[in-house]
Amino acid sequence: MRFQPPTYDTIPSVEQMVTTMDRTVSGLEQVKRRLALALRRFMVAASKDHDRPPQNIVLIGPSGGGKTFVVRQLLDAI
Repeated sequence: MRFQPPTYDTIPSVEQMVTTMDRTVSGLEQVKRRLALALRRFMVAASKDHDRPPQNIVLIGPSGGGKTFVVRQLLDAI
């Protein structure tokens, strides 16, 4: 497995990830919550040794809309 899973106790909650993203990302509340939920589900499955691939997520929007920035901030939140 390429991803080294953290222990279950160290995985941040969805609310904690969204709060961290709120510091730098304004708006996009529904997007932030859905991305945080998908990442948390993957991390929980990985910490319990479930060999399940992560969900594919497609972000669609105009150029300069902040898609990459939101994902980078989410990954910084963990």
